[in-house]
Parts: sequence; structure tokens; C-alpha cells
Amino acid sequence: MIQTDRLILSPYTEQDFDYFAPLMMSELVMRYITERALSLEETQAKFDVAVQFNQKNSDIGFYHVLRQSDQQFIGFAKLVPFDKKYNEAEVGYALMPEYWGNQYATEITARLVEYAQSLKRFSRLIGLVDPAHAASVKVLTKNGLTWYKNGEIDGLPAAWYELTLPPSVDNNPA
Repeated sequence: MIQTDRLILSPYTEQDFDYFAPLMMSELVMRYITERALSLEETQAKFDVAVQFNQKNSDIGFYHVLRQSDQQFIGFAKLVPFDKKYNEAEVGYALMPEYWGNQYATEITARLVEYAQSLKRFSRLIGLVDPAHAASVKVLTKNGLTWYKNGEIDGLPAAWYELTLPPSVDNNPA
């Protein structure tokens, strides 16, 4: 579990599908991720991958995000390997539309950046966004990630943002 002043990020378990499905099956949420809501079958497949990853990893993974004040589900977060060859991790989030505009994405990202730095196992964090999604671009840049290239992922436009993490013994083997 990872906490911020207002939020709790808990790894998804097999019992948490109800925290995952509303995000993946929402047109509004998925507009800048896949450009469409996922079907129930696609959502279940993605959920299974997330749970299996979490079962094998205790320090990073896929998280459901609850508001501390009332335990209300507000979204999703992730800190997962991006490119193992380069010790890179991806930071990401998605929020239910009713929680947009409350600085939750910025808070989640700030805490995941801090947490990744504390792990001392990654040399760089990557944030991937649709370049047209100005709000997500702003979240990444507010948290120190800088643009380094545009491209496509699964045929969809993507902008890569990066943050070089301080070197550690684990990141720079002799």
C-alpha cells in the first residue's frame, strides 16, 4: 500500500474487479488511452494480467486508488517495468470523471515518482500520454517529467515523457 495525504493506493487483488471495470469500460476515461471503452472480456483480460503481475511483485504494480476520507474509489495507478534492459519503469493513472480537476492525478504521480526514487532500482521513469490530452501532459510536467519523443502505441498517438532518477548502487553496477 502507498499513501498520500488524501489517497490510498492498494495493489489490485482477485477480489477487486469492481474497482477496475468502471474505469476500463468508460468511454470518457478511455478516450485518451485506447480511444474507446473496453469490452467486458477485454477488461477481464487486462485485470487478470494486473492481478498476476501484483501476485509476483510486492514493491511495484497496479493499484486501485481510494480517497482516505471516505474510502471512495476514485481511480487507478501503476508503477510497472517499462524497459528492463535500461531499468526503466512506467508511471500511470486514470481517474473516474467525477474526480477530475481535484489534483488527484498530480498527487498520485508525485507520490509514485517519490516511491520509485526510494526503491533505488530504476534509472528512469516514463510517462506515456496522448499528446492531445493537455491535462495529463500538465500532470507529468508538474512532476518533473519532460517530453522526449512522439510516436504511436498500438496505432494510437503517444508522447513519451521521462524523468531520470538519481543513480544508486543498484542502477550502476560496477
